Amino acid sequence: MSDPKVDPKAVEHLDGESSDITIRAMALVVSDKASLEVASAMLQGIKLLLQEVDEVFGPPTKAAHAAHRSILDARRKVETPIKVAETDVKAAVATYHNQLRKDAEAARKIEADRLRQQEEDRRLAAAVAAEARGQDEAADRIINAPPPEPVKPLITTPPPPKVAGIGTRQAFTGKVVDIRAFTEWVLDTCAFTEYLELKQGALDRAIQRKKGDVTIPGVEIHEQTVVASRKV
Repeated sequence: MSDPKVDPKAVEHLDGESSDITIRAMALVVSDKASLEVASAMLQGIKLLLQEVDEVFGPPTKAAHAAHRSILDARRKVETPIKVAETDVKAAVATYHNQLRKDAEAARKIEADRLRQQEEDRRLAAAVAAEARGQDEAADRIINAPPPEPVKPLITTPPPPKVAGIGTRQAFTGKVVDIRAFTEWVLDTCAFTEYLELKQGALDRAIQRKKGDVTIPGVEIHEQTVVASRKV
């Protein structure tokens, strides 16, 4: 593969031409047919200059891109399996930590169920005792009373073992399952800039297809002239 180089003399020539055309373009005022013809001639000259730029920089740019792709391909060939190995190891560590968390949650649920059943048994025993004493109304109140606030289980689980070189954190993400409900929430909370991103290109294309003859709530239609340079 040849070493991509740019002809410095060609670059110097184009640099001078670009400065000249820039000054002339800044000074141009189109006010009649004559000045419009001057603008047309300038556009033709600009087109030729751009072709010359492509001739000077095109081949070395392609060569540089080819060299870049070759280097990236070689890098990916050796880097991809290493990254796959890293992903596999991290997945194994995450699975271990997730299982520890699930085990702790299961233990807390078992303890919470035990405490709830213990409270139900206590209330039932109290109601039976009240009924045995002939206190039927008190027994009914005990049975029909709203359940107390659940007692948080006092279970402590040992943290996962720590080893040098491995750190963990809990990452939380969201998945939108009801786009309408989510959009309504965004509108209600006015969190537009945080959660909504306008696809300006799609909006512009929809308006262009209708040649601007369209009404979209909340959108202003703007029209502008786009000038194209044609070969004469």
